[in-house]
Amino acid sequence: MRVFIDTNVLLSAALFPDGAAARAYYKAVTVPYDPLVSDYVIEELKCVFLRKFPQSLQVLDAFISLLRASVQIVQTPTDPVDDENKIRDIKDRPFFVRRSQRGQISSLQVIRICLSIPLRDRK
Repeated sequence: MRVFIDTNVLLSAALFPDGAAARAYYKAVTVPYDPLVSDYVIEELKCVFLRKFPQSLQVLDAFISLLRASVQIVQTPTDPVDDENKIRDIKDRPFFVRRSQRGQISSLQVIRICLSIPLRDRK
């Protein structure tokens, strides 16, 4: 099952390695899931770290190294797709286009994966 992991999940997983987002991320990068992250998400992650968490750039570098080894990084398409005008936030375009062209599931699936973790394992 393909899982598109978004910036918020990666950000939380990098900053809080024992948190729920990290557990969802670790689960999403194991069989039977086929995890995908776009190059746009990685750039957005870097920008957020530089702006909000500059003291944690070493954490980000280590996390991205692990990320590159465990997910498929896909290039954000530039060609327009049908229904693109329905996107409320233009910054969400890369996610919409990627899902539309490749049939990936939304980041909501990562939340569902997280919710499938037994309650006793959640913090």
